[in-house]
Amino acid sequence: MKKSKKSHSILLAGLIILCLPFVLIQADDSITRPDATSSDGLKMEGFSFRSSREGLTSGAPYLITFRLVNVSDHPITFHEQYGVFVGARHGNDNIDFGHKAKGKTLQPGESVPLKQTNHFGASGTYRFWPAYHANGHWGPYRWNEIVVEVTD
Repeated sequence: MKKSKKSHSILLAGLIILCLPFVLIQADDSITRPDATSSDGLKMEGFSFRSSREGLTSGAPYLITFRLVNVSDHPITFHEQYGVFVGARHGNDNIDFGHKAKGKTLQPGESVPLKQTNHFGASGTYRFWPAYHANGHWGPYRWNEIVVEVTD
């Protein structure tokens, strides 16, 4: 009997890990993604989403934070209009926000922190990920995204 419960626990843990990118969070909760490095040599650290006490409802505020670190051996220059930002979608609508480090050149070892508060619009599915435009191209689309469902 113990072996069976242990097997079920291991199976459940495996399923949770596989489904982690698609976990929906509850009110006044947060979720943090594991650090990851893009092919551009930018390491994403501490990517997290925190909901407000009002919960995941239309008009409620939320906070997104992350840091991008240049772990390459060359400078990385961010686009003068887009820079580093929160990639965001509500359904099919582009709602990117929090643009900073516009036109900044990041030397090896330097970092750009982003901490941005925003408010949910209408109800529906929201997707957030660390985003940037550097050295002439966009960062990875939906890189370690966080998905939340918002109600009225």
